[in-house]
Amino acid sequence: MEKHAILGPYPPPFEGVGIVAKQQHERVGGLFIGTSKRKSKSANIDLIKKGSFAIDIPRLLWKILKHRKDINVINAHFATTFGFIAYLAKKLYGISYTVTCHGSDILVNLRKTPHKWLTKIALENADEIHVVSRALKRKIQDSGVKNPAIEITRNKLSPKFKKMNIAKKKQIISVGAVYERKGFDILLKAFAKVADKIPKYSVVIVGRTADSHYKKKLNKIIKENNLQERVKFLGQREDIPELLNESELFVMPSRSEGYGLALAEALACGLDCIASKTGGIPEAVGNKRKCKFFRNGSIKELAELLEKQLKH
Repeated sequence: MEKHAILGPYPPPFEGVGIVAKQQHERVGGLFIGTSKRKSKSANIDLIKKGSFAIDIPRLLWKILKHRKDINVINAHFATTFGFIAYLAKKLYGISYTVTCHGSDILVNLRKTPHKWLTKIALENADEIHVVSRALKRKIQDSGVKNPAIEITRNKLSPKFKKMNIAKKKQIISVGAVYERKGFDILLKAFAKVADKIPKYSVVIVGRTADSHYKKKLNKIIKENNLQERVKFLGQREDIPELLNESELFVMPSRSEGYGLALAEALACGLDCIASKTGGIPEAVGNKRKCKFFRNGSIKELAELLEKQLKH
């Protein structure tokens, strides 16, 4: 009988990789070993409080060793970090592993040093590689990684994301951790261009601040365009399905995205959407017609779409 462990981040924070890893654990059971904002230990969840990667490596390897008799395969989420730790566990303890790639571990880290070396080691020594989109699979293959065992495993939507009978607000919503790759500066600059033409609308951004310097840059854009009363940062929230349902339009302005789970969630809630055409984002939309695309990074195109969608 296969005894597996999931290795990865665990909420909080409630975002991206951690949510998907948690959902997998809830579906398939087994152990969960990983990092979180809160240290925790229960019958099948053993977490350390997240620190720097260098510090977390030996701590997580010790956790894996403690549970060795209950593990014969590790399912690691995010290649650069947890995938590399799974590779070390394979070398040290003889445990096979799979790695699930989510986006920036491939789209960003395969272009950076030393990240690309950690990522390639994790990928080339994995028994299986799972990716959330065809775009990620192509990127791995184009990078020269020598491992043919790549499977596309789509992120699964939580049933919480659905249409609700909630009154709409004149509100544009975007969801994601606040750092440059998510492109919130593109959204704010585009909104500033058309703000006078859609005077009843505001923007809300939902997600934790992952980069305080980038947040200062966003606040500067807001102040320079006198949008203080029309842009709100809501921080990390657990009522995202409700926030989506009360909004009129969802925007994903990401500079890169492995799949675009937040976009798929917004579509499931019945929202009209606008998104940058990059990475796996078109795959998250599929054949749904409620999403318009703009060229990645184009403030002008996004502004035109905002005006067209909301000026009525």
